Amino acid sequence: MDHSSIMLLLFLSMVKVVMSGCRWSNPLWLQSLDSAPQVDISKKQLVTVKWSKRQFKDKFYCADKFVVGVERGGVERRLCSVERKIGFDNYSCRLDLSNPKHCGQVFSFWVSAVNLNHSRGVQTVSTFANTIIHIKCGEQSQTSQISSTSCLSLSPVWKSGPYIRQTGEKQIRVEWDRHQLTNANCVDNFLLKLWESSTFSPNYTTLSFTMTEGRDTFGGNVEALPCKSYTYLLSAVTKTGKVVDIQGEIKIPCSGESFMKPVGEAFDWNDVGKIDERSSSGRAIDQLGRENVVYPDLSSWQTDMAEIQKNPNLRKVGPPFSRSVGSSQHKTMV
Repeated sequence: MDHSSIMLLLFLSMVKVVMSGCRWSNPLWLQSLDSAPQVDISKKQLVTVKWSKRQFKDKFYCADKFVVGVERGGVERRLCSVERKIGFDNYSCRLDLSNPKHCGQVFSFWVSAVNLNHSRGVQTVSTFANTIIHIKCGEQSQTSQISSTSCLSLSPVWKSGPYIRQTGEKQIRVEWDRHQLTNANCVDNFLLKLWESSTFSPNYTTLSFTMTEGRDTFGGNVEALPCKSYTYLLSAVTKTGKVVDIQGEIKIPCSGESFMKPVGEAFDWNDVGKIDERSSSGRAIDQLGRENVVYPDLSSWQTDMAEIQKNPNLRKVGPPFSRSVGSSQHKTMV
C-alpha cells in the first residue's frame, strides 16, 4: 500500500470519528443577528440567499443538508434544499421576484441546518435570526435582520435541576417547574428516566409528562431500593423534536437510616406562576413544498394550495422597521 493510500485511509478514519459525534450533537448557529442569511437583490428583482460556515458557532460538519424557508403574509414555503459538501463553506439559492405584483411585499428568509444522523432522529436547527426584505420597484429594496421566535431556532435550557425527596423507604418523588427552563413555550413533553447507577444492564423506569395549557408543575413517584445509587435523566422534548437533558445522581440510605436529604430547591405547587404564551411559530420545513434550486416566480403563491402550508399561529411579518420579534435586536441595511 503506497503512501497516498495510507493517508486517504487515515483521513477517512478521522472523518468517521468526527461524524460519529453528530449522533449526540447538532449544528449550532451564531446566537446573534449575524446568523441571519445574507439576502441580495438585483435590479431585475432576482433574490440570492447566501449563508456560510462562518455563521456557525460550532459543529458545522453535523449539518447534512440546508433548507431555506421563505414566508410572506403568514404563509411559509420551502425555497430550496442544498446538501452540505465536504470542503465547501459557502452556499446559496435564488428566488425570482420580478413580477410587479411583488412590489411593496415583505418577505422573511431563514436557513435550517438538518442533522440526519442524530441518535434521536432527524434534528433541524434554524438560524437564530431571519432576514427581512421589503421589495420596492423603481428604487433600492431594503433588508433588515430580526431575532427569530421559531422553536426551530430557540432551544430550551435547564436553569436548575429537579427537586427530589424520599417519600418512603423504597420510594422517591421527583418534581420540577416549567419556569426552570428558558423558552419553555417550545416544550411539548417531559421524560423522566431513572436507573441504578453502575449497572451493566440497567432496568430503566420511565415516566412521561405532557405539557398542557395552564400546567406549570410536574412530578412523579418512582421506586428506589435502599442502599443503592441511582442516576436520573430529565428530558425536555420540544415540539420540533429537539431534546434537552439534565442529569444527576442520588444515593438512597440503607434501611433504618434517616431518609435522604432532599436534592434541589422545593417550590410551591399552589403557585402556578405566570402562564406564558404556549403557542410556537416553529416551522414545519418538511411540509413546505418542492425542493427547487432556483424558485420561479411566485404567481401561484396564494392559489397552489398543495404547496402552501398555512400556520394560524404564525405572527405575520409587518413593516421591517416597526415590528419587534423576539428580542429587541434589529439591524437595517439599505
